[in-house]
Amino acid sequence: MIHDTNGGSWRGADGARVRAGLNGVSVTPLEPMLFGESETYVDRITSIQRIRPRAGTP
Repeated sequence: MIHDTNGGSWRGADGARVRAGLNGVSVTPLEPMLFGESETYVDRITSIQRIRPRAGTP
Protein backbone atom coordinates (compact mmCIF):
# COMPACT_ATOMS: atom_id res chain seq x y z
CA MET A 1 0.00 0.00 0.00
CA ILE A 2 1.19 3.52 -0.75
CA HIS A 3 0.28 5.95 2.00
CA ASP A 4 1.38 9.07 3.85
CA THR A 5 1.94 8.11 7.47
CA ASN A 6 3.87 9.07 10.57
CA GLY A 7 4.44 5.45 11.56
CA GLY A 8 3.24 1.90 11.56
CA SER A 9 3.21 -1.27 13.60
CA TRP A 10 3.15 -5.02 13.05
CA ARG A 11 3.76 -8.23 14.99
CA GLY A 12 7.39 -9.28 15.23
CA ALA A 13 8.65 -12.89 15.09
CA ASP A 14 8.05 -13.21 18.85
CA GLY A 15 4.46 -11.95 18.54
CA ALA A 16 5.18 -8.61 20.23
CA ARG A 17 3.97 -5.40 18.59
CA VAL A 18 6.78 -3.58 16.77
CA ARG A 19 6.38 0.14 16.01
CA ALA A 20 8.35 2.26 13.55
CA GLY A 21 8.33 5.97 12.81
CA LEU A 22 8.12 6.78 9.11
CA ASN A 23 6.91 10.40 8.76
CA GLY A 24 6.34 10.50 5.02
CA VAL A 25 5.02 8.68 1.99
CA SER A 26 5.80 4.98 2.30
CA VAL A 27 5.19 1.74 0.46
CA THR A 28 4.36 -0.97 2.98
CA PRO A 29 2.80 -4.44 2.81
CA LEU A 30 -0.86 -4.22 3.77
CA GLU A 31 -1.52 -7.55 5.47
CA PRO A 32 0.84 -7.43 8.47
CA MET A 33 0.14 -3.77 9.34
CA LEU A 34 -1.75 -3.23 12.62
CA PHE A 35 -4.35 -0.49 13.13
CA GLY A 36 -4.39 -0.98 16.91
CA GLU A 37 -3.40 -3.62 19.45
CA SER A 38 -5.44 -6.35 17.75
CA GLU A 39 -7.07 -4.90 14.59
CA THR A 40 -5.28 -5.00 11.26
CA TYR A 41 -5.63 -2.43 8.48
CA VAL A 42 -7.34 -5.14 6.39
CA ASP A 43 -10.04 -5.35 9.10
CA ARG A 44 -10.61 -1.57 8.88
CA ILE A 45 -10.61 -1.03 5.10
CA THR A 46 -13.73 0.63 3.75
CA SER A 47 -12.44 1.55 0.28
CA ILE A 48 -9.58 0.50 -1.99
CA GLN A 49 -8.61 2.42 -5.11
CA ARG A 50 -6.50 0.95 -7.88
CA ILE A 51 -4.94 3.43 -10.24
CA ARG A 52 -3.85 2.16 -13.63
CA PRO A 53 -3.19 3.72 -17.03
CA ARG A 54 -5.97 3.94 -19.62
CA ALA A 55 -5.96 1.37 -22.41
CA GLY A 56 -3.48 2.38 -25.10
CA THR A 57 -1.41 4.55 -22.73
CA PRO A 58 2.24 3.44 -22.47
